[in-house]
Amino acid sequence: RIVRIAIVLTFWFQIGLWGMASVRYAIDKRARKGGGLDPALASSIDIIVFIAGLTIWAMAFLLALDNLGIEIKPLLAGLGIGGIAVALAVQTVLSDLLASMSIALDKPFAVGDALQVDDLNGTVEHIGLRSTQIRTLARTVVSIPNGQLSSISVENFAMRDRFLFRHTLN
Repeated sequence: RIVRIAIVLTFWFQIGLWGMASVRYAIDKRARKGGGLDPALASSIDIIVFIAGLTIWAMAFLLALDNLGIEIKPLLAGLGIGGIAVALAVQTVLSDLLASMSIALDKPFAVGDALQVDDLNGTVEHIGLRSTQIRTLARTVVSIPNGQLSSISVENFAMRDRFLFRHTLN
């Protein structure tokens, strides 16, 4: 029985390692294809690897328990209810994380771009997982949660296709 348990655990541990290696390989292949990893996507890649790892190892663990004859249906029900409770508790944090991934993928602005967000004018200094920092014209730094930033109108002056200047003759 001990040998059987060791074999089953070793098998599913190896499957988990292969799954994680596959995720990392796919990300590295995508980065090489695109000419390197975009710095704006680096933080989102960490989130993707973490979520993929959590999913892979949870499935490997549950499948190992199932192969050992342990009833996993109550565990799955508990994970579902626990997952809902955790999601409700960290709803704002999850909103900011998903919004940061949206900003990294859609690229409505980048570090160094001049923006107008509501009544705030400034330059993007940092795009993080939870918030984006904008240096205002008064040289202060304002941190705006990414969840809020993705739901309001943002005017990006760096994406203008032309500049209109008014020239007066004296």
